[in-house]
Amino acid sequence: MSSENIEIFFKKLENAKKSNDDTLSAEILDRIANLYLQNNDATNGLKYFLESLEIKNKSNEKNLMEIAKSFYFIGKSYKILKKPKDSIDNLIKSLDIVRGLGDEIRAAEILNNIGLTYRDLDDRENFLSYCLESLDLKKKLFKGNHESISNSLENVGLAYKDMTNAKLSLKYLFESLEMKRILSKGKDDPAIVNTLNNICSVYKDLGDGKAFLETSLEAFKIGKKIFGSSHIQIALSLNNIGLAYDILGDHENAIYYSLRSLEMRQRLFVGENNLEIADSLCNVGVVYRSKGDGENSIKYTRDSLSMCKIIYEDTAHPFIAGLLSNLGNDYRILGDLNNTLSNHLESLNMRRKLFKRDHEDIAASLNNVSIAYSDLDDANNFLKYSLESLEMRKKIYKPPNLHIATSLINTSNAFSCMKDRDNSLNYGLEALDMFSKLYETDHIDIAFTLNNIGNAYRLLGDWERYLEYSIKSLEMKRRIFNGDHLSIAYSLNNVAGAYTKLGMFSISLEYSIDSFKMINRVYETHYSSITIANNISKHYDLFRNFQEKSFYESFIANMGKELSKFKK
Repeated sequence: MSSENIEIFFKKLENAKKSNDDTLSAEILDRIANLYLQNNDATNGLKYFLESLEIKNKSNEKNLMEIAKSFYFIGKSYKILKKPKDSIDNLIKSLDIVRGLGDEIRAAEILNNIGLTYRDLDDRENFLSYCLESLDLKKKLFKGNHESISNSLENVGLAYKDMTNAKLSLKYLFESLEMKRILSKGKDDPAIVNTLNNICSVYKDLGDGKAFLETSLEAFKIGKKIFGSSHIQIALSLNNIGLAYDILGDHENAIYYSLRSLEMRQRLFVGENNLEIADSLCNVGVVYRSKGDGENSIKYTRDSLSMCKIIYEDTAHPFIAGLLSNLGNDYRILGDLNNTLSNHLESLNMRRKLFKRDHEDIAASLNNVSIAYSDLDDANNFLKYSLESLEMRKKIYKPPNLHIATSLINTSNAFSCMKDRDNSLNYGLEALDMFSKLYETDHIDIAFTLNNIGNAYRLLGDWERYLEYSIKSLEMKRRIFNGDHLSIAYSLNNVAGAYTKLGMFSISLEYSIDSFKMINRVYETHYSSITIANNISKHYDLFRNFQEKSFYESFIANMGKELSKFKK
């Protein structure tokens, strides 16, 4: 918008006011407001929409449809200005008028916008309710495939994602994707890429690395044809590919693609403190943490945190709270448990200030704090914060729910630390039942839960069931992950422990050595290696094989020196 164009409209407005032509004045004010909106100036857009509405309301012959349009655009302006409550108030006024006038097409669009604005308020129920109402109305209005229906299908899918109902989320997102493909008539379409990225987000939440990777690669392939080799959408796809490889345990590819995404975003936004760059820095930190590289993980997380503090002017923000939580997890990798707890507590306090009611981010922080206390052998606080997280999630969600199931597992572990074997087993079995309802196939959450139930039986002294569930967990992890993975190594060690309890020392030694070798193939240095090497050393002591025992004792001493370098 040039200053010349806007001046023309202001001169026309002046003439209309002089001639007391209210209808024309309101029309010109709407044109001026829309020009400001098109140029990302919602403040001035709102100002002139409000002035137009005032004139329309004073008119002796009120044009209700014009008043409805004013309320609609005022609502849109407030949404852009991040005032969702004001936005919803005005959108509902617009909706009431157009419904009274029988304009169902406008009503369907306004319902959709109200739903999206409720999402800004983190009101999942109303987000879903209004989007479903909009979708139902559009299906009545438009027969067959229609762009407006495909957009509503996508929004309903996103609403179910926010409700952590992945099954329904994927159902609606795939319906939207199929309709968009039909409407595009075989041509590559940015709308298809956008829906694929939303599907990626659901697979990421599910921890389904294979489907996440396949969908990310498809979005990347189509995106390159549309946008070329360097574009914000290509950077997003590279980022998703990296995170998918991270879930699959392919650390080298995870780091490679995450760094490519970061480098592209840094080229696209040269010298800027930009959220896209901050997001990539954060994700590079995540993939380094998965590899067990605490030093690089902390470096990238801190860089992201510093950038976000500049962007948000050092005020509390959900992204900053999330980065503090990530930093706590980074310190955990290095064995710096005090800094782990400190950062998780800081994240929790920030989230409590940001959200004045029960919220998933608070529940997640409570869960993280509980684990930090567990690492510090503070069983009382481990149980206290685990139960707080579980109770909050039960208030937020309806079972079966992924977050509730995760808290059930953590609470099971907490009761285990309190030597409350019965509660540990009961919570573990409840979690297994919930995860089994959520996932129709093998899933890492089920594998972890099987492992935890095995540990509960270990505490009860039921060695046969300890072995049974440890082997079930191991077998599922082997089906999920291709090749070496830290989680498989841990399960190998658990199976070894079960065989030891059953007095089958030769078999136990085989599993312990397999676990030890796998950890050292995955990581150059990892604290778990010392524990397993110590177990192997004890086995060789039992078999009086002192030559092999001395090798593992030397390993323990050298690894201890390496790990001590990382600790403060």
